[in-house]
Amino acid sequence: MSKSLEEREEFWAKVTDILVKCDRNEKVLGDFNGWVGVQRDGYEKVLVRKVVSEKKKACLDLLSANANYRVQRKDIFKDKLKDAESTYEDAKLRAKQCVKEERMK
Repeated sequence: MSKSLEEREEFWAKVTDILVKCDRNEKVLGDFNGWVGVQRDGYEKVLVRKVVSEKKKACLDLLSANANYRVQRKDIFKDKLKDAESTYEDAKLRAKQCVKEERMK
């Protein structure tokens, strides 16, 4: 059930008032299926319908999974590097102990 044109215009006028007060660098998120535009350049009453298709959702899911995989992979490499460093230090200590034992004999 759609709102009357007057109610929609009133709503978008309020949204525009809020957006005008926002800093240009601020990002405003939401589902704005209606009139958009802050600048008075003749396009302030352009009706915009935003529909995200299943294909786009799948792409976003894929990108998200790829980003998560990269983060996990980075963490794994950090852990392996720490393990390798500790193994190297352990081997160095064992070698020093062996040399000391050989000298004591």
